[in-house]
Amino acid sequence: MSPPPLLGCSVALTLLLLSSQLASGKKGPGKPSCAFNASTDLNATTLYLEASGTRFRYPDAAGQLSLGDKDKEAPGLRIACPAGSIVLGARPTNLTSSLLECVGGPTVKLTGTFLFSPLKQIGCDVKAEPTLRLTSRTAGDGKRIVEVGYALAKDEFLPVIEDLAVNSWSGGFIPRWAHFKALPVKSTVAAGKAALRPSPLAPKVNFAAVYDAAKQRNSFASLFNDTALVDKYLPADGTHSFVASQLVSQDDLYYESQRSAASYYETTVPVWKSVETGNWRRVGEAVRRFAAESPTGDVDIWSGSYLSLWLRDARNKTTYVNLPRGLKPAQFLFKYVHQASANKGIVFVTVNNPHLTAADDRNVICEEVAACAKEHPEFGNLAKGYTYCCSLKGFESHAKRLGLPLFADASQLFA
Repeated sequence: MSPPPLLGCSVALTLLLLSSQLASGKKGPGKPSCAFNASTDLNATTLYLEASGTRFRYPDAAGQLSLGDKDKEAPGLRIACPAGSIVLGARPTNLTSSLLECVGGPTVKLTGTFLFSPLKQIGCDVKAEPTLRLTSRTAGDGKRIVEVGYALAKDEFLPVIEDLAVNSWSGGFIPRWAHFKALPVKSTVAAGKAALRPSPLAPKVNFAAVYDAAKQRNSFASLFNDTALVDKYLPADGTHSFVASQLVSQDDLYYESQRSAASYYETTVPVWKSVETGNWRRVGEAVRRFAAESPTGDVDIWSGSYLSLWLRDARNKTTYVNLPRGLKPAQFLFKYVHQASANKGIVFVTVNNPHLTAADDRNVICEEVAACAKEHPEFGNLAKGYTYCCSLKGFESHAKRLGLPLFADASQLFA
């Protein structure tokens, strides 16, 4: 009896593919191996996960994503299409998720099926959109925790930002800090400028108005009632306006799907433009370098803002700043970094004020680590956001107020 048409086609395709692999000198089906170039061999519509659990699967330091056979001679790989179904080129399937097995060369097999295809041609008929969801969890200070990522199935959520501690604001939310793990590998795809958008948690909040430079000047005019002072703090050419700065930057992430998930306004805080492109950016680069040098890759980062920004009015009095819609910028930005395996860490603190004239006691809130300043002399540039480092122990009182985990016995970097 002849096989059903679909099965017959699949078997024929299987034999053709295996014959092709053998003819080209690739390993046969006994012990096949596949190594894919993560820059050229992956499909932009697909989520690439570890074989078990809900974590992204990353390539190695050489940019190769290796896959073994069903005997697991190399790490497993699962693909997911939470918004639709898996397609093999133009060929549809009824699968939303599948483990993959190596056949050899560019070809993989969807586990438990007769379906074979080059990895790059395995995609999703509908590209998944990331989301934010409120959880029942709270931070140590009672702030609500939001998860940012992809809903895979009824009880599966794929995190991009694992913890986002938020406050309610204007019918939506603003973050105080974001917790994420440093990537074990750097993306070879250059990060572009994020196209920010409101999340499903606050679709009608007009975040764009907050970051309109002209509206910011109007807010300062009402606050200071002094045209010369407004021109000093927020020049009409927009050079010193506030911008929406991502707590988890595009460079902190690997896949385009991750970068998309971190591009909601609720993952940003207002930062002076010269600070955001200055020392706050350099802090991110320093943290990524440390993470890249970590042999175990177990670096946790809490990136956030702290206390309310104040400026001097015409009478030299302290005046707390409001942006349009009442959003208050922070006086400080921080990255609180801990490596679990070595139990060591550091805190980078950036003063969110390019008009600072001196690093006084109101702006240095913990004992500075001198070796950090020596290694990063650029951090002393006040116009780019004065930046300094503190030990985790030295920052402990502030960490408690922020609801961050404490590492009282951790040693410090730059020791």
